Amino acid sequence: MTDLNLQSKDRLRNMWRATFLRRWHRNPDLSHTTDTLAGHQGRVAIIINHHWPNVRKELIVAALHHDMQESRVGDMCGQAKRDFPELAKHLARVEAETAEAMNLPNDISEDERQMLKYADKLDALFWAEHHAPQIMDTPDWLAAKQWLYLEAESLGLNKRNAA
Repeated sequence: MTDLNLQSKDRLRNMWRATFLRRWHRNPDLSHTTDTLAGHQGRVAIIINHHWPNVRKELIVAALHHDMQESRVGDMCGQAKRDFPELAKHLARVEAETAEAMNLPNDISEDERQMLKYADKLDALFWAEHHAPQIMDTPDWLAAKQWLYLEAESLGLNKRNAA
């Protein structure tokens, strides 16, 4: 019984420590900012709750944990994943194994995964707009805004906000 309690305590301590991991360290325009996993994951949960106030608890819990595996494998920038698809595939496998080893919540539907991805990307856009507004007209951020617009449409957000 004590052994299980120690494992649980160690897992909790490791997840707590993971929340201090810094994001944007590979982005020259945003590396000067201090965005932690805790802040990011909390904001993603807030965005989800704002757009879908009646979602299942499991989606909010998933939002609060969705990047925890980065404490082991790091925060790989999106550009590197696009430039090296084989690396991205390998990283996805390692992240999935790490999430399983960390016992992270993963019981959300495909629709909920789409909501989570949208909120994740919207938080990134808000962060960049707030800390480096001068980069919002670059091709990557214009593409991100376009993706968010289309995804919002797919999720029914544009119609709801227009009403």
